Amino acid sequence: MRHFLFLVAFLLIPSMCFANKYEDAPEQYICIDIGQIYETYLDKNSVTSLQYAPPYYVIQCNNITFNYMNNITSKMVVKYFYDYENKAIQVQMPEAYAYDEDGTLSDETIIDEPPIVVEPSSPAFNEAIILFKQIYGAQYANTFQETTSSEDENTLQGQNL
Repeated sequence: MRHFLFLVAFLLIPSMCFANKYEDAPEQYICIDIGQIYETYLDKNSVTSLQYAPPYYVIQCNNITFNYMNNITSKMVVKYFYDYENKAIQVQMPEAYAYDEDGTLSDETIIDEPPIVVEPSSPAFNEAIILFKQIYGAQYANTFQETTSSEDENTLQGQNL
């Protein structure tokens, strides 16, 4: 049994070290979602503004997910569509790449799906706000959060609690 535990620990160390590569570089990576078998990071160096046409904005970034169970790292290209006038955010993930433990590209996928609405309680909403703040400043990004808060308050006022 001791040998088995040692073997399991030995096998997990490389994957933990690989994932810590992102934790050890907070100036470049922000952890935006974490689960039992994965961690997802925003690559801050990949953030770009694709469209600046107020009240419409499009921001693109790369998300990197490390899956502890199968030691696969994936990179997802993510686009956020902002409608500042209506305080709405949509997300689209047009490209995904998977890499083996040794960094070899194992899968490339082009996803032809329309954008979907970002729910305020989702990790995507938090990431969308981070991106908007990074490019346009906190004052403007907070407008999306304030609208969400006031809508939640209005919904609660209409309910008997």
